[in-house]
Amino acid sequence: MSRDRFERSLFRALKPLVILFLFVITAFPFFYTVTLSLRDIQELILEPGSI
Repeated sequence: MSRDRFERSLFRALKPLVILFLFVITAFPFFYTVTLSLRDIQELILEPGSI
């Protein structure tokens, strides 16, 4: 197996994983914001760190 062929197959396998990782990092703050906005304010004051 040549180096070029190895790199192409490696990048073909890693590309979806990198895209998924970046999507999760980007989407988490939005998810957290929506989750906090749906909680009761008293729950939020008592346990601010829990989702």
